[in-house]
Amino acid sequence: MKIVVDGFGGDNAPVAVLAGCAQAAAEYHVPIAVTGDEEKLRKAAAENGIDISALELVHADDVIDVEDDPTEITKSKANSSMAVAFKLVAEGKADVFVSGGSTAAIVVGASLIVRRIKGVKRAALAPIIPTANGCY
Repeated sequence: MKIVVDGFGGDNAPVAVLAGCAQAAAEYHVPIAVTGDEEKLRKAAAENGIDISALELVHADDVIDVEDDPTEITKSKANSSMAVAFKLVAEGKADVFVSGGSTAAIVVGASLIVRRIKGVKRAALAPIIPTANGCY
């Protein structure tokens, strides 16, 4: 199983994303690819002492922001870190997609780039919410 992570999705990206991916790769020994501007990813890792040697970096020129129209993931933001990650899943080069970015863009990308499973009419969200007493 290969996981692809949107390197510029969510708060404190890309540093928090890289740190989490590096920790997961070391702990679970699973292949992880991180999408985003490769130069910025490497710089953030170096400046923060994050060992990314176990991660595959996949270059993407752009980022889709929360303020962007989510349908732009298939248009002007087609080379964003999120869109590139979705394309890897759609092409069978990754099995799992993770992002802390725009929920609307995730739904649009999952529906239009990866596509829905036959018979599934709409996307569903299944968030894991950590709490002091475990996850819900």
